[in-house]
Amino acid sequence: MSWFSPHWLRRQEIVTDLAIGLVLTIYLMSATTLSNNETTADLLRDIAEGCGVAMRRVWTIVAFFVVTAATLFNDLATWPYPLGLAIILYTMADSDFPRWACWVGAAVSVVVLLLPWPSQIDLAPNVLTYLIPEIILFTVAPVLTGLYSRARRTLLQTYAERSADEERARRLEAERIRADERNRLANEIHDVVAHRVSLMVVHSGALKLAAADERTRETAETVRSLGRMALEELREVVGVLRSDESAPLAPTANLANLEALLGDSRKAGDDVTFHQAGTPRKLAATVERTAYRVVQESLTNARKHAPGAAIMVQLVWGTSTLDVTVINEAPARDTAVFPQSGHGLKSLRERTALVSGRIEAGPMAGGGWAVRATLPYGTAEMRGVSK
Repeated sequence: MSWFSPHWLRRQEIVTDLAIGLVLTIYLMSATTLSNNETTADLLRDIAEGCGVAMRRVWTIVAFFVVTAATLFNDLATWPYPLGLAIILYTMADSDFPRWACWVGAAVSVVVLLLPWPSQIDLAPNVLTYLIPEIILFTVAPVLTGLYSRARRTLLQTYAERSADEERARRLEAERIRADERNRLANEIHDVVAHRVSLMVVHSGALKLAAADERTRETAETVRSLGRMALEELREVVGVLRSDESAPLAPTANLANLEALLGDSRKAGDDVTFHQAGTPRKLAATVERTAYRVVQESLTNARKHAPGAAIMVQLVWGTSTLDVTVINEAPARDTAVFPQSGHGLKSLRERTALVSGRIEAGPMAGGGWAVRATLPYGTAEMRGVSK
């Protein structure tokens, strides 16, 4: 900071200083008038002292010299005159001036306050009884108060910075824990699921070579192909969990691959029909992924809980939303025992909520099951974020 250069303040602080300077000027001029020493020089001195106080935080050193000179030319007949000097000393101590500079200013102020007295009266004990308290009140006390205010402000700022550092450290630690958990989860998925699926692929390949009829070989090849696709998607998911940017997600979860998804279900023996109404349009990537996952999860649930039942998949392109409906009839034969987790529908609800959509799933009167999702098309901003 340059002591002689203006350091501009906020408008509120400038207005406050101008108000204090104006009030002090009016007070000093009133005191001068009451002391019967009113002259043009006295009034100009009072105005100069008020102006010095008004610019105390803009030009602090200049304001100090102005107020000191105004006090020096005062006969000190009225005690409030050193008030401007006290305000300036407090301002210096409360700002970023060195402590030695503040005490030098206080010493100069003491000399200024003592100069008029030897020329007027002797420093008798009765004079010292109010002169010494006046000097302490208008020189030492403002400096001590300003230094205390500065130290308190510095301490609070230090506490705030320390608190911010601790919060930042806690956030980094939480991120590290999450990253470790993601890596652990990725390793667990890879070690358990990938191993099982790999065995399925190997055994289906062996079955294809050993099968005697064509239908069995086609089924084995389908299982083998689906297993390899599952391994590829699993590798991509594990790569994301490990924050491996070198393993980007392949764009398989989109409506362009919906026919392939339905074809895989038909190869597995499902009776799947597909209907589409309206004019297809460009969707936000997140919305398109959600629509694909709704169909995929619904087909999986139908295969697990309603084997042999007819399945109808329907897409309706509306004015502003895409309606996805998957309905399966009642199971045609006894269902196999599958693990019941309930995570599939929960995941679909979370996905649709993220794109501001809604989904309903539940049994039908005839014993079947219906899943209906309504998804907004998404704005251009969503498309940009999703890419």
